[in-house]
Amino acid sequence: MLSTVAPIIFGLIVVLALLSIIGRWPHQFGGQGDPDHIIQELLTSGTATAPPLPVLLVFGVVAWAVRRADRWGVAARILLIPLALLMAVGAIGEAAAPASPDVPRLVQLGNGVFGVVAATLLVVLAVASLKYRSAPGVLRACTLGVGETLIHA
Repeated sequence: MLSTVAPIIFGLIVVLALLSIIGRWPHQFGGQGDPDHIIQELLTSGTATAPPLPVLLVFGVVAWAVRRADRWGVAARILLIPLALLMAVGAIGEAAAPASPDVPRLVQLGNGVFGVVAATLLVVLAVASLKYRSAPGVLRACTLGVGETLIHA
């Protein structure tokens, strides 16, 4: 499941980044960004709906690497946990930032909700994948007792 969810969330964040560029919605968390320099904002501080480009690129690599069943996949799942938490903090920060004329308040709040839900989902799936030591998306049966079987995704 993680191998499906992580790339989908990455794709959604890329779409949100494009919407921020089109709408000229700079970051609000940590000070108000400059809508006239939205590309520079994306590169250095992020936008109202996306993390800074270097963080986004790392997340993209991790989102695809979690599909691997080798040690690189395990490393990606481990790295995904703090990365998702970092992105959740940014989303909460954007949602909690004071309103400005540059970014619609609904965009700030919606991004906060999306960021927290997406990060929570990624962390839960990454931890479960590591805990059960199965490749993401691979079903594995575990015997619980006489005649009982539990399947982990």
